Amino acid sequence: MFQKMRRRRPLIVGLAAGLLLSLFAFLASTAQAGSGDNYPDAWKNAPMDTAVDSWGYYNRECTSFVAWALHDRNGYDMPHAIGSAIDWQSWAQSNGVQVNNTPAVGAVAYFSYGHVAWVSAVSNGTVALEEYNYDYTGHYHTRTIATSGVTSFLHFSDITTPPPPPPGSSRIAQVDGTNNLFARDGLGSAWVQQASNVKSVDIAFNTGRMLYVNYDNKAYSKDSLTSAAVIQFDGAVAAAISPDGNRMMVAQASGDVYAKDGSGPWTHVAGPMVKAIDVGYGNRMIFVDGSNNVYTIEGPLTSTPALQFNDARQIAASPNTARMLLSTADGRIWTKDSGAWAPATGTMVKKMAIGPDGRIAYIDGADNGFTMNNPGETPVSQKTGIAQLILGGAGITLATNSSGVVYGKDTGDWVQIGGPMIKYFAASGSRMV
Repeated sequence: MFQKMRRRRPLIVGLAAGLLLSLFAFLASTAQAGSGDNYPDAWKNAPMDTAVDSWGYYNRECTSFVAWALHDRNGYDMPHAIGSAIDWQSWAQSNGVQVNNTPAVGAVAYFSYGHVAWVSAVSNGTVALEEYNYDYTGHYHTRTIATSGVTSFLHFSDITTPPPPPPGSSRIAQVDGTNNLFARDGLGSAWVQQASNVKSVDIAFNTGRMLYVNYDNKAYSKDSLTSAAVIQFDGAVAAAISPDGNRMMVAQASGDVYAKDGSGPWTHVAGPMVKAIDVGYGNRMIFVDGSNNVYTIEGPLTSTPALQFNDARQIAASPNTARMLLSTADGRIWTKDSGAWAPATGTMVKKMAIGPDGRIAYIDGADNGFTMNNPGETPVSQKTGIAQLILGGAGITLATNSSGVVYGKDTGDWVQIGGPMIKYFAASGSRMV
């Protein structure tokens, strides 16, 4: 299924030039469409790993069959010898090939342990795969598995065009039991440590820029998983970042709130005694003051705050729609688009979050997680026995249980992606309050 270390070289050293030429000539004479095990006889009938195909791969390996399938069925020729199967995702990401968790007929199914397969069908949360060397014997094999069982899909040249991925960055982050901040892009990649001594983080919906606060009350930003952290504010206990990553908002222990746009100066915008802050769509800032009143600031930082609601406890603003959420002391969620505030749930809601599409997520009094599109609609059960539930960019949903285990899903089923002992987590444009 995956290439052994001795097979990581895409070419056989010393292979006769005549053999390579004969294989290219054979390929040129074959049909350009097909299905099933129509892998060329010249490679199929030769002992495994004794020949090299036209794309630089050993015969009867998973990489060779997928390169053949892309040529034969998709009409696409792989670049020559891009590496072993385990290298294909990173190569695709570095060379402009779309990589996501959305399957499509003709896409390449990538598995992080070092295997690739060709997607022959997509249906209701499953994918049908054709592959070679699944059982380590170099033979043809087919199977149908859950979409969530595939690490990622590489869209070199799909036969059917996949739907566009949901908007927003796929970046997610978590703070573990020893206050280390980790982040990653999507559900299939590895966690990368970003900082230590961290208590909270917010992620820009469009860009993935991170703004985090540590226990020394300093706010730092990071533009990528590998970029250096930049200190933005000294004396912050909470922070929020706009969808484009340009506007930042911080709160001090006194409840005084400051904000800035880009490299401009920090401006006092509210406080003291502010209890909660957020930045949403259109750079709208929203906060709860010491008397539990909700205000918004639209436009420039110097704009006058506008009163929105009395007697609220927490607030959240969607990064991609005008919708705002708030919770009241009785555990009821209220929502507002452009009109009046309307109740969205009954009482006893413990926590809430809002997604980029305006969907509402909440945890009820029995620790069950639900989502709903609009007030008055029937809530959809997402997961039971959880402590947090958020809706991030790129269609990602995250949840944690009381042990701090993190679960994630996009188009498939829930899978564990972190924990235990995770204290805090966030997705692009969303966090639970």
